[in-house]
Amino acid sequence: MEANRRGKKVNDAVARIRELLGLDVLLLHWPHGMKGDKRKWKHLTIDSMQDADYLAKLASGNIGVAQGDRSGGLCSVDIDLNEEVDGFIALNPALENSLCSKGSRGCNIWFCAIDGSPPTRKIKTKDGKAWGELRANGSQTIIHGKHPSGCEYRLLVETAPVKIALADIVWPAHVINPLEKEHKHTLNHSAESCVLNSVDCASMACAPVPLCAVSLCDTAPAELVLANIEAVRQRQSALKERFPELAELYEKFIEPKFKAAAGHRNGFIVEAAPFVYCVVSRPLALRLLEFFYEMNRHLFKDPPEQHRYEAAKMLESVAASYLGKLAGTERQIYDALDGFERDVFRIVRDLALWPESKREPLTFFMSCKEMGDRLQINRRMASRILRRFEEYGIIQCLERGKPWIPGQKPMASVFRWLLPTRANEMTAGGAGV
Repeated sequence: MEANRRGKKVNDAVARIRELLGLDVLLLHWPHGMKGDKRKWKHLTIDSMQDADYLAKLASGNIGVAQGDRSGGLCSVDIDLNEEVDGFIALNPALENSLCSKGSRGCNIWFCAIDGSPPTRKIKTKDGKAWGELRANGSQTIIHGKHPSGCEYRLLVETAPVKIALADIVWPAHVINPLEKEHKHTLNHSAESCVLNSVDCASMACAPVPLCAVSLCDTAPAELVLANIEAVRQRQSALKERFPELAELYEKFIEPKFKAAAGHRNGFIVEAAPFVYCVVSRPLALRLLEFFYEMNRHLFKDPPEQHRYEAAKMLESVAASYLGKLAGTERQIYDALDGFERDVFRIVRDLALWPESKREPLTFFMSCKEMGDRLQINRRMASRILRRFEEYGIIQCLERGKPWIPGQKPMASVFRWLLPTRANEMTAGGAGV
């Protein structure tokens, strides 16, 4: 009986892990209480996950996850020391709500690398001490079972891994960037090499040529302008090709409302931060503010690090001031939520408060896909959060939407905001996007 209960528990764990990581991830079986043994596993492929006997075997021990290209770019930052975790998250707020697992010490912060999987690298401090590991190609990590020390592996943050570019990860100042060698060998001055990367291209071939840098006797003004136009288009094309989902959200939320101008970079942050904080998740809000810089970097003198720092600080200020906008009941409920739930609260409240003559007050439209895009999670997880909000009594579904079917137009669900809100909020409205 005990063996049956344990087997069911592990089978449930396999289902949950696949729900979080996706069906394109290769799971590995290891003896209970071990991180691995001498058995080879790199000959296995994702096809193994279609074998019922293979899946059943996972229920008899520890469960590992193959990383890197073998599992669709799934990587992790393995931090050895507990005291280093908070500092790393503070530098990388985009990873705050990403899947996080723990064995005996430190933690593994999981993410999907959207710019390719690197080889696994040890991470050391600048004085030569071990700090952790960037786990990707060639690695596997235990996510479920018993640690050799005797404790159980557990999930600290039970959400899907965030999609992020390796170049967007900020490493602590006392740590050696594990990708430093790759950057030195692969850096070129193309448009793509400059995209969302803190590396400062010396020649900046992807940026427009400053007029003062070229003699008008050598090059006609028209040629300079045309070169600038082409350079900007190449950079924007590279950004959209490399970050298609981010580019789509940028074109929806940022481009129609905010215009870039020389000397107005900080003004953009002040103006845009309160807006994006209420329309997407907080980590994505920071990425959109950074994306604005990359799309218009030829206009700005300040380095990308300065822009990121100011954008992050402004979002912190907006987050603090947002609490003051909430009525007493709303504030109590918002404080009781966590993770993506707070992001969803801000998004649906903002939509409900936006005055719109075509719908009833405090009602709004929202599809699972739309919410998933705004949070950068899959639509199933977004659907679960929205239904949870219905169970909480925060929103009420007035009309259930229809998913996309070939030949039929999809329809977003219609919801009503149920919490009491301040009277002046309705007239002021929200972002309404």
